[in-house]
Amino acid sequence: MECGVFRTAPFFLVDVGASGGIDSHWREFGNQLSAVGFDPLIGEVARLNQSEQTASVRYVAAMVGCRSNPETPPGAFQTDTFAGTSTVWARALERMNYTAAVYDQTHSGASTPEMVELDEYFAGQHDAIDFLKTDTDGQDIAVLRGSRKLLSTAGPMALAVEVLFWGAASEATNFFSNVDPYLRDLGYSLFAIEPRFHTRAALPGMFRWNQFADTHTGRACWGNTLFCRDVCLPDYEKRFGIALTPAKLLKLCCVHELYGFPDCAAEVLLQFRDRLEPVVDVDRCLDLLTPPLPDGRRVSYREYIETFRKTPAAFYSGR
Repeated sequence: MECGVFRTAPFFLVDVGASGGIDSHWREFGNQLSAVGFDPLIGEVARLNQSEQTASVRYVAAMVGCRSNPETPPGAFQTDTFAGTSTVWARALERMNYTAAVYDQTHSGASTPEMVELDEYFAGQHDAIDFLKTDTDGQDIAVLRGSRKLLSTAGPMALAVEVLFWGAASEATNFFSNVDPYLRDLGYSLFAIEPRFHTRAALPGMFRWNQFADTHTGRACWGNTLFCRDVCLPDYEKRFGIALTPAKLLKLCCVHELYGFPDCAAEVLLQFRDRLEPVVDVDRCLDLLTPPLPDGRRVSYREYIETFRKTPAAFYSGR
């Protein structure tokens, strides 16, 4: 960020479910970051605003959703077994209110009834938003449905979404099978999925953290996903009716790098070199993304690609 490429158009993050504050990796943007975090916990939002040292980062006490989100029909087949997990049992044994104890660092647990839709809240700013993260413990599909106009613009280049693998058989449920086609229709492709597990109370397993939350083993119950605009697909801009500015493309590259996809960032840099060269040194960016060779040597991007071209077997994992 030293070159100040986002000085006039800061990276704009929207974080839904922001208790504890925005993730630390976003701070890499320094003073070229703008963020709005939403959470219904009144005391936690007040604490975050009081402790926040970056003027362009603020928090709002509100639930985010969709007023017209479909309802689960009566009698829908239910596959949610969370009540029977060792996680719930442990909380009961310790008489723990998990929301007040963990999510709300003021421990008041008081929530606001106010609900907002992102399409309305950011009306007139849709193109400015670069990344949407939503983690609402089960209502993320409603957040997305209330953001359809926003997601149809050249605004967010990527989204981090929590999805469920259990629940009522309904289009209202935050199933991955509901979220994926919804976002695909808007031009977003799945880039990563990280499942989370919960053991049944019948035979508890080890917790992953020093919290009564997910476990190392057990059923895959929910997952963290990353969806991105796969802008290198043929005729992508024409298909989805958007125009990708150099700033948007570079912000997408930053997201790829932050989430561990330097190869995808390199592809964007190469495909849109003509658009990006007036703004950044593309070759320098490619060099910064390039990992060491299998033998540990640091080389330029061109040397790295040439090594692969000549001896692809050198990249076998066992060598």
